[in-house]
Parts: sequence; structure tokens; C-alpha cells
Amino acid sequence: MAEGPRQYPFTVAQSVDGNTNSSVLLAAILASEKLDEISNIENFSGVETYIRREGHVDAQTGKLQSGVMFWLYPTGLHGPFHETQEGDIDHHGTLVTIERGASFDDAFAKTKNGLRLRGIGHLHIAATEEA
Repeated sequence: MAEGPRQYPFTVAQSVDGNTNSSVLLAAILASEKLDEISNIENFSGVETYIRREGHVDAQTGKLQSGVMFWLYPTGLHGPFHETQEGDIDHHGTLVTIERGASFDDAFAKTKNGLRLRGIGHLHIAATEEA
């Protein structure tokens, strides 16, 4: 059954490009400390489990039945930042948002490639269109 034309917020949700400074918004979201934080340990096995569980992946279609949002960070660095020995703050990681209807395989592959080791960023994975 067709859902009709995509409407807000799906028409404006997108990955942040290099021309837009989203670091203030990302910092505000991260300061809430309400996001689940997942590392890339063991070849992203925790990420795979999280997306499958929280996204309620349909066994037949392979699509997420629920949207998912989490912070992905490099193993060993914890969360979105750490203080260096020099007292500086280094940022790292990616806010991952995945729409309901996205393909699990697509979402997992893009998430694995979207981890930022330096700086913070956002990766939005849109629902896949029906063929």
C-alpha cells in the first residue's frame, strides 16, 4: 500500500553537509545525555544488534519498523569527547538517525562507513523507496 508523497519532517531530514555548521545543535543534543551511546567494538557487532532490536527489523522485508537514533563513538574514547593530556577537548563520533522503512542492510553499511574519528557529525539514513 502506497503511503503517498513524503511530508515533513522526512522532506527536510538529511545528512549535514560541509556548508552547514551543526556542531551547536549536536552539542545541545549530546548535553541532554539522553542518547544511547554505542561503540564500534568487535566490527560494529553492538551497532548491528542495536539497530535490529530498536528498529524492529522485519524478518521478511529487512526494513526497520521503527526509527532509530544513537551516538556512535570510537571504542576506547567514550561518548562525544575526551580531554587530552594537554587539557584540550577532542571531539569524535557520529549522531546516527535512521528513518522507519530504511533497509537494515543499507543502514548498517552506511553506519559502519559514517563513524567520525575526529570531530562530530551527523549521519541520516532515509527510508528506502519501494521499487
